[in-house]
Amino acid sequence: MKENKTNWLYVEFGSRGEKEVIEWREGSYKEIKESSREDFEVYKENLIDESWVKESVLEYIEEFCMYSSKEGVGVEYSLNEEEGVGYYNESLVGELIGVDLDKLNEEGWKMVENVIDKIDGICFEE
Repeated sequence: MKENKTNWLYVEFGSRGEKEVIEWREGSYKEIKESSREDFEVYKENLIDESWVKESVLEYIEEFCMYSSKEGVGVEYSLNEEEGVGYYNESLVGELIGVDLDKLNEEGWKMVENVIDKIDGICFEE
């Protein structure tokens, strides 16, 4: 059975909460889940490979590097205590459909911020 492709709002959160990247990406939930899981695992492996003190890095990963996904909702993962990535199903961010994310004015950014504030962390909620 072929899984339907949909649009996902992709957001990279920077070290001070700013949006480093915000764009639409197309794919099925399975594709988004698998590719983001792979990216997350590569990130963790790079932390371990670059570290001289593996035990402290493993503790750091356990404390700050988290991954969560929910079908019909999206995927979120944190890269450290401040930076993260989120994929959000278009049904959750419908206000942003048709908005040119490359050319946002101040009012547009406020709308984006309101939508992101509403959904940020949704995949981690029980």
